[in-house]
Amino acid sequence: MIASNNDVLLVNLQTGKEYDIDDCYQISKIRSMVYVDNKFYVLANKCNRILGYYLIELDINALDDLDPRCSEPAYIVH
Repeated sequence: MIASNNDVLLVNLQTGKEYDIDDCYQISKIRSMVYVDNKFYVLANKCNRILGYYLIELDINALDDLDPRCSEPAYIVH
């Protein structure tokens, strides 16, 4: 996973699949990203153009079977 203030990309190096996480979940103003126990946590200040605190949990094992554009993210803080 690669992140900047405006973009979050997840690339599976084994399959070559790319996921544009900020587009999938309509998040912006990315503040932080960490990886703990096979899960990425992304903290953003905007979701669907609404200002707030949004902490999203992404399980990398689940992403292999499921395209994130088809699922609701696991919001820790919403």
